[in-house]
Amino acid sequence: MTNTVRSRVRHDELEIDASNSVFGDPWYGTKKTLVVFYEYSAMRVHEVYTRVTKEGDRLTIRRLDTAWSHRVHPMHHGMPRILGAVYGTDDVVGRIEELVRKGYRRIEASNDNFGDPWFGYVKTLVVLYDDHHGRRKAKAVKEHERMRIH
Repeated sequence: MTNTVRSRVRHDELEIDASNSVFGDPWYGTKKTLVVFYEYSAMRVHEVYTRVTKEGDRLTIRRLDTAWSHRVHPMHHGMPRILGAVYGTDDVVGRIEELVRKGYRRIEASNDNFGDPWFGYVKTLVVLYDDHHGRRKAKAVKEHERMRIH
């Protein structure tokens, strides 16, 4: 998916349809979201920006569009650094950071943990983070599954 999104970026802008015809259908029968985490290399402050759209809609990012942004916090010894997180259609980076600070490393993608931002649909939890070795990782799990963040 990353290569598909990257190939559509023109002059720091992106327009892409969140559809099975563009990305295939990895979770047949499940309505999906398209989540894009991005950075601008020209920005002085290191921030990661997040955009999300529902399947069937178009995701548009214009030059220097900073929809949801998070200042990236310094990495604490032995702790993963959360760069972005989405559950369904909601930004949940603060909640993931809170759970990680409390020592949780296996996090359930559930309405109990994150609320129900897209009633009637199975949600996906998507997290972008740097692990405790500084390696960038992206993970996604369906609602009621657990994600290991380490």
